[in-house]
Amino acid sequence: MGCPTIAELEELVGRTASDAVDSVLDTHVHECVRCRDEVRQIRENQAFMRDALRDLGHSGGSATERGGGTPLTSFRIVREIARGGQGVIHEAVQIKTKRRIALKIVEPGEPNALHRFEREAELASGLRHPNIVTIYESEMLPDGRYALAMEYVEGVRLDEWVQTKNREAAATRDGAGACIRAKLGMFLQICDGVHHAHVNGVIHRDLKPSNILVTHDDSPRIVDFGIARRVANATQITRVGGFAGTLAYASPEQVSGDRGTVDTRTDVYSLGLILYEMLTARRPYDTESSLSGALTNITKTPPEPMRVMQPGDVPAGSELESIIGKALTKEREDRYQSVSALRSDIENWLSGRPVQAHHQHTMYLVRKLVARHRVGFSVCLAFVLLCVALAVSMAWSSQRLSEQRSLLASALTSSTVERGRLMGITGENARAEELIWPVLIASKQDVRSPDLSFSSPPGATQAAWALYELYSRHPSMMYFQAAPGLRAIRFENADQQLRLISLDGAQTVLSIPDATVLGVLPPMTDAVPLKVELDTNRKHFLLSFPGHAIALNIDTQSQRLIRHDVLDSATVRDLSADTSRFLLLTTDGTLSLWSADPVGKIRDLAESMSSLSKVHFCHSGRFITAGVGNQILMWRSEDGAVSGTWKVPTENRNASARAPIYTTAASPDGKFIAAGVQNAVMIFSVNDPDLPPRIIASAHRGFISWIEFSENSSKLLTYGIERSCKVWNPATGELIGAFEQPSPLRGVPALASCGTRIGICDEVGRVRLFECHPQSWLTKLGPADNTFHAAQLSPDQTTLAAISADGQLRAWRMPDLSPLWMSAVSPSILKTMCFSPSGDKIAVGGQDGGIHLVAAAHPNAVSFFGKCDHELTWVGYSPDDRILAASGASSTIDIFDAESGRLIRKLSGHSARVVQGVFTADGELFISVGVDGIAIAWNLVDGSEKYRTLPIQDATRAIALSPNGQHFATGSDDWKIRLWDIRTGALIRTFTGAKQHVFGLAFHPNGNLLFSCGRDSAVQVWDVRTGRELAVLAGHTDLVLSVAVSADGKKLVTASADGTTGVWDLDYYRSHLIGNAKRWAAGK
Repeated sequence: MGCPTIAELEELVGRTASDAVDSVLDTHVHECVRCRDEVRQIRENQAFMRDALRDLGHSGGSATERGGGTPLTSFRIVREIARGGQGVIHEAVQIKTKRRIALKIVEPGEPNALHRFEREAELASGLRHPNIVTIYESEMLPDGRYALAMEYVEGVRLDEWVQTKNREAAATRDGAGACIRAKLGMFLQICDGVHHAHVNGVIHRDLKPSNILVTHDDSPRIVDFGIARRVANATQITRVGGFAGTLAYASPEQVSGDRGTVDTRTDVYSLGLILYEMLTARRPYDTESSLSGALTNITKTPPEPMRVMQPGDVPAGSELESIIGKALTKEREDRYQSVSALRSDIENWLSGRPVQAHHQHTMYLVRKLVARHRVGFSVCLAFVLLCVALAVSMAWSSQRLSEQRSLLASALTSSTVERGRLMGITGENARAEELIWPVLIASKQDVRSPDLSFSSPPGATQAAWALYELYSRHPSMMYFQAAPGLRAIRFENADQQLRLISLDGAQTVLSIPDATVLGVLPPMTDAVPLKVELDTNRKHFLLSFPGHAIALNIDTQSQRLIRHDVLDSATVRDLSADTSRFLLLTTDGTLSLWSADPVGKIRDLAESMSSLSKVHFCHSGRFITAGVGNQILMWRSEDGAVSGTWKVPTENRNASARAPIYTTAASPDGKFIAAGVQNAVMIFSVNDPDLPPRIIASAHRGFISWIEFSENSSKLLTYGIERSCKVWNPATGELIGAFEQPSPLRGVPALASCGTRIGICDEVGRVRLFECHPQSWLTKLGPADNTFHAAQLSPDQTTLAAISADGQLRAWRMPDLSPLWMSAVSPSILKTMCFSPSGDKIAVGGQDGGIHLVAAAHPNAVSFFGKCDHELTWVGYSPDDRILAASGASSTIDIFDAESGRLIRKLSGHSARVVQGVFTADGELFISVGVDGIAIAWNLVDGSEKYRTLPIQDATRAIALSPNGQHFATGSDDWKIRLWDIRTGALIRTFTGAKQHVFGLAFHPNGNLLFSCGRDSAVQVWDVRTGRELAVLAGHTDLVLSVAVSADGKKLVTASADGTTGVWDLDYYRSHLIGNAKRWAAGK
């Protein structure tokens, strides 16, 4: 007989003992190697899917089906919307807000229900995007069920929307084409939502049409983050090897059982499946006939070509086939590496540009050029046929082709940088550098140039800002390859230099941050020491040899020779500050105190010490500390007598650990003793040994092998065997900075005397310097008791002023940021301010509609200028200082004479309140924006309207004028920024990807960059030339309400609802690029 089908083999595997036996089939399977392998594979697949179904809660009826639970007190249920393995979703009303919501209720009996519920609440609530459903709150109900309140989306599932579009499309070629373009437009919006989740570190893992709802205005909402996970450090809910997702829309790596392979490219695959189904009304392969067939199709079978699209059986074409094929590639490395790359190719197809997925041969590019420039190519063809200007036409074609290839190369470079930014956001800092640095190096821009991040070509600017963003979170100051044999590093000269000490005593002194060699000292020995150490004060380099040891004074380069027979089986571990005492640790674990001159043992201090134990003199040299068992002992250096004992609390002891305390350190100020107790940090009071220690539990993932105080005792450095350095505030236990290393360390980390920098060297000799504090480019001023609404720099750049909701106007001196004065302007909430062009006065307005003038030289001299009949959100002077304009909770703008305060006119034209405005540099035009979503340009001579921009659907709250006066930018509640032509009001470019409603905009003086802020705690940086987001500046803890840039472009000023005014040094991290550039220029 021939081999049976897969279905027959599955029936055979599923047969029970009581079923009739098919002896012929059994015999065939027993004898046929191929069929035996198929049966084994079927059994493995069925076992896998049984576990997967159990993980997803699909086995048996849910608890939701069995009972209704206790009545809800916070919500009123209207009706049930949907029911599934993850719980039940109701339409409901949130009682305290009277808000219509969708309420998801999860039963406690569901497998992993609590974890999935907490995960969805955590991940989805952190995402704010128009295409992602908004989470309002979550709570545990009195009967143990879990409730998640989210935005109620009145719409249909994506597949239902597609069916409606196909059905309603006109039965013509144009009608079919319009329908297909509408579906692709919908898909672009879905990609925007998924991309937003990815850049915030969230993978959905269950994208499918039923998890995408489409509203009546054709806006998609992505729902159900129940099995989503963080890109890095995800909490494991699905068991190892388990399956999470929906089989029909699963990627090959999801069904492989290896959850470590699931990353953002998994969502790219699911989006490819969704797009295929949207365009063809079918799936690319079968996942329903048989389980084995489904898994084989997902992991091995290429998708069936689309050929035609619906409606109308429109030919798909090779380009769309290529896009789908690239998204559905089985190997992750061959897929689109990000959702933004997939989105870009769809946009390229829609606009007629070449798609990256298509093979980029010359004829393809030429065909695209022909399609986009038919008239030009027809003329060229005519000339060719007439044999006229052949050379000219060919040169023109070559130039155009070169331009297209240049555009493609630029897009690839941008995609690489964006992927690097994503790696940095998710904590994969080494991988982020590997992606971004080659782009900057290839641009051949000088990293020392002050204009690097402001005036470089777009590719270099993008890479520079991506590195600024990365180093603001993971501040690598220097990175270079040291000579072989490096064993210790030391900061010198007020932490501005770095000394490298090798195994043979050779030394090199480098400058920080550019690693310029300042001095070199030759080796001091040819012999290989048994042990090398730096003493506690990092003044001596200790080399232990059989029978003797050498103590090298690093400052004077003098040497002390220590000889004794005990050194045949012991090593020198530390030297006292006055060099009169040293510590020995023998191979059998005996710790002893010795005098150096003459050499002799004073006393044995402890026995059975681990060879890994770190024992130290304190900085003064008067005492010795070490961990012995579950306690810390302190001995006097004079005679070795015990001076104090600090015990690890009983509940924190580990009886199975031979040496739970590997390392200790006493603070130089004599107040604290810190110890690494397994993976926890304990900080004891020296003056009160009975006082319970401050415990930082699980400070590291592995045992703590090194601990050190800075010289001023303000910082505590710890190193764990999981290869991470962490810096703490010992007084509070607050974590200041954490730095992961991909390779084990050589020697121990070095902490700068001021506690602001650390240096490390890995096992292959790569040296890294880090700043201990992330976000060091931000200085926060204040704080105010409440919100800062606006901050500005004076025209001469010598003063920074900011107003707050408590009615105060504060000023600081630039550039040292020392406080100048504070003026109580008004009991009303202040919301806006503006320096006059001369800088001698500041106009302030707020909630009561009054405008006050504060003399900059005499801040207590506050005068009343005038009053509007509405709340003010903006005031501004014309460049010639003759006009003061004000707007706020009214659809009109008040124009005052700046000298007399007389109301000249009211500008009327908006249909809703006017939020902001701006004067052109020549003073001829005033442009206003408002809640009605339009910008209006006014002629200031007669108050007439010159033009108005096309309306958008959402409020526009921010406007800024470009430095060259040719453009203006607006920011709106639709999370978009738009660039307009100031002469005509024509739209030039739309920047997508703003994190929230846009409240403030400011151009950089060179015009290439734009800064935005809004209903979010971050500031975004944009390249005006390309519309790309370059970086996100994080540092504030609440929404940012205004943003301004200094005249030299080096400082950014922000006002925030966190009660602080921020001053950002935009050139700060260029020194970090200088310190890292040599290593990357030489090749990693």
